[in-house]
Amino acid sequence: MKIVAPIPWFPPLRGFGRWSRLSNIPYRQQVDGLDVFHPRYLLFPRRILFCTAWFFYLLALLQVGRKLEFDLVHAHVAYPDGLAAVLFSKITRRPVIITTHGGDVKTYPRERKIWKLLTVLALLKADKIVAVSNDLKKAIRELGVDVEKVEVIPNGVDITLFHPIAKSTAAAEKGIPNLARIIYVGRLEQQKGVEVLVRAMSMLVATRGDLELTVVGANRAERGEAEVLTLTRQLGLEEKIRFIDAVPLYEVPLWIATADVLVLPSFSEGFGLSLVEALACGRPVVSTTCGGPEDIVTEKVGILVPPGDAKALARAIAYVLDHPEKYNPMKISSYAHQRFSLEKISSQIFDLYLSLGKVAC
Repeated sequence: MKIVAPIPWFPPLRGFGRWSRLSNIPYRQQVDGLDVFHPRYLLFPRRILFCTAWFFYLLALLQVGRKLEFDLVHAHVAYPDGLAAVLFSKITRRPVIITTHGGDVKTYPRERKIWKLLTVLALLKADKIVAVSNDLKKAIRELGVDVEKVEVIPNGVDITLFHPIAKSTAAAEKGIPNLARIIYVGRLEQQKGVEVLVRAMSMLVATRGDLELTVVGANRAERGEAEVLTLTRQLGLEEKIRFIDAVPLYEVPLWIATADVLVLPSFSEGFGLSLVEALACGRPVVSTTCGGPEDIVTEKVGILVPPGDAKALARAIAYVLDHPEKYNPMKISSYAHQRFSLEKISSQIFDLYLSLGKVAC
């Protein structure tokens, strides 16, 4: 199998977070035995000239894709990737699938009329659409797209990487105290609700002196971090909140294992992959009724609260911390394996491929 994964071009400059890391990605590499191509396309930060991004993405696809033999096109994100893939599929006369992940159908269409038009065009022309949650399927329907061609297939988790590890072992490995611990893993942008979590933490430490919060994913170049750090100082929580820079995926399971509960306090989520990763590690979760998490979190593995409600978030976290007997790590991990293992999800996706015609195995 050969994969073409275009990425934005960025000069070799440091200090720009994930943008800087793009320049280190090779044009071609082997990933888990797969041949992956990374042609560059022009994409401006802060969505400047975003309505033209599909054109440059299409050029990147044509640069590599026309030289390869393939049966279908599968794009992730409706715009710009999806629209470029639809046009590429017309040129190459292959069926096309678009997987929607959240902002592409919930955020972009609300921000600019032209972005909505381009997103809807891509979805209308796709042969099949995958929504990673029922909430996204609803959003697609609200855009006027026929949901008969929409399949709900969640994101998967690598259960060989994400699995239960003893908390004391993980804490010792990371060199941190084995205290009652909350963890958040992800970006610090406003929609992730990290400021709400900081406010909830302020309420919790008033009666729990040994409680700490670890925030994994800090990045100076991202909007939102300054606000979180400022709020942390204003509330006097510098000694209670540990900020860790973004880490490689293989380090995430060990960080999750240092905690008693993972919290995802988002205002909007297409899915909520960190929740599934935590569950695979046997850790209960607390999140919000913001879309994707509602497909993931049951009362046996965690609690959902309204977005933006720091008091409700604090109460839910406290309940999980105070009732460890209700959240058996092996049962939680088994739940994640049964519903979200890569084997299960890849099988569903391959069945979808087969439904569009003959696919070479």
